[in-house]
Amino acid sequence: MTDASARSPISDAHVLVVGGGASGMTCALFLARAGVSSTVLDQNRSILKRADLHNSPGVPPVQGPDWLTQVRSTVESFGRCSFA
Repeated sequence: MTDASARSPISDAHVLVVGGGASGMTCALFLARAGVSSTVLDQNRSILKRADLHNSPGVPPVQGPDWLTQVRSTVESFGRCSFA
């Protein structure tokens, strides 16, 4: 079985993630990878909207809004997450 939802014992669960910043988006990403559906509640006030990220070795610095866009796109590609 290669389908993540077939492997997840909690694939019928639905998780509410509060906050769409770095932690919330990372949580949504890991849930999606595990085959668990989620909804991210976000007021679009993340500090990352005003930050540059320089903390990933070997990766060029990225602006916070660009990083959030990339992560959200990755989360959406799994088709298991909605945003409110």
